[in-house]
Amino acid sequence: MTGTKTWLREVDPGRNTKVKLADHRVLVAEGIGNIAIEGNNGKMAIIEEVIYVPGMQCNLLSVGQFIQKGYSVTMKDNVFKLFDKHKRLVLKTPLAKNKTFQTNMKAVELNCLSAIVKGEDSWLWHYRFGHLNFRGLNQLVDKDMILDVPKIEMPTTVYDTCLISKQPRNTFSSSTTHRSKELLNVMYSDVCGLLEVPSLGGNKYFISFVDEFSRKIWLYLIKAKSEAFDIFQKFKVLVEK
Repeated sequence: MTGTKTWLREVDPGRNTKVKLADHRVLVAEGIGNIAIEGNNGKMAIIEEVIYVPGMQCNLLSVGQFIQKGYSVTMKDNVFKLFDKHKRLVLKTPLAKNKTFQTNMKAVELNCLSAIVKGEDSWLWHYRFGHLNFRGLNQLVDKDMILDVPKIEMPTTVYDTCLISKQPRNTFSSSTTHRSKELLNVMYSDVCGLLEVPSLGGNKYFISFVDEFSRKIWLYLIKAKSEAFDIFQKFKVLVEK
């Protein structure tokens, strides 16, 4: 229950009820809504079906109602902890001097709540998980495969970068046209190294020559890259013969 109406969103004013306090006083409620709170760690949680009671000087949380909604509580070492359905910590407060648990809650403003819950927060988790699709994110949450991640809402807009980067490219053609019409017309060459284990002759590199027409390959072992041009000249003389 709360006496601050500005904290509530999606208020249903038709759900009026009466609240009986411990001293037998009866207060009249003027609606029920939801409150978004932000913890000390910056994470947000939604408290549903909060009763608006004008004139209340403090906010009251019903542990019994939380348990009925699937929440769980622990009271150990003079500390009260409230966990949601996914075992994520929602509230944590120490025992006060008057033997009660008092906690300071920071409510999220209404004008930015929608953007945080439905927009920025969902996209933020999408980025954190390497642009995983939103259906996959919700599957991780529903199966308790990850912790401290809220329920992800499907966005109505499409992120252009994701759309472009995840487009499959056309397959490469298995039959390519050759530029060469005869042997030794077009050649390819490459120098590979430095090899971790040298050859028996102490060579740490090799240079290759590939004939496009015949696909014949020549390999020469060399000790340094500086020998590549000399090998090329020797290979040229060899093929010209």
